Amino acid sequence: MDIYIDLDGPILDVSEKYYAVYRYILGKTAPNILSKDAYWEMKKNRVPSEEIFKESGVELSQEISLHRWKQLIETPEFLKYDIMWPWVPDVLKTLYNNYSLILITLRNSYENLIDELRDFEILDFFKTILTEKDNGGSLYTKKRLLENYPEFIPVSSIIVGDTEVDILAGKELNIKTIAVLSGIRNRELLESLCPDFIIDNISSLPSITKQIE
Repeated sequence: MDIYIDLDGPILDVSEKYYAVYRYILGKTAPNILSKDAYWEMKKNRVPSEEIFKESGVELSQEISLHRWKQLIETPEFLKYDIMWPWVPDVLKTLYNNYSLILITLRNSYENLIDELRDFEILDFFKTILTEKDNGGSLYTKKRLLENYPEFIPVSSIIVGDTEVDILAGKELNIKTIAVLSGIRNRELLESLCPDFIIDNISSLPSITKQIE
């Protein structure tokens, strides 16, 4: 069985990085800087960046805020805020010993991605890394990455992710879908997508995969 797993959310806690970029874009003069909890709650509810900045007292169009975001989010200055969930090494080791693990993530810099995986000492757990720049068509891009992978076999595949992109890509390709709540979407949104499983985090992934076998 092949397990395709997203990086941000299932493996890494990216909330500090997202909040740091938000604060940087706002600058020090914003009249209403949101707390991290308030900001992250809005992100999990899929509130557009334009509205988040407006709530913070700054008028930024979605286009401008997205452009600034993409310029910053994968730079070493902000990647240092990423935190690996404490259960990840043991889970990846268990899965690695029993299945094929394929990382599927949308990143603009392949080099920075590999450096980050090496820094966290998890690069060697993955048989393959499927990645491409996110140019706005995230669902199409992830679906294409899966379809174009020569060893992709829908009947023996699982996709694990924290967003609508991961779940919908899996459903469109008729593979098992596992949504995790440790990322950037809340339970209500993920439940509306009707994944095969919803789990708090990937610590329960080994037991779920045994159910699917």
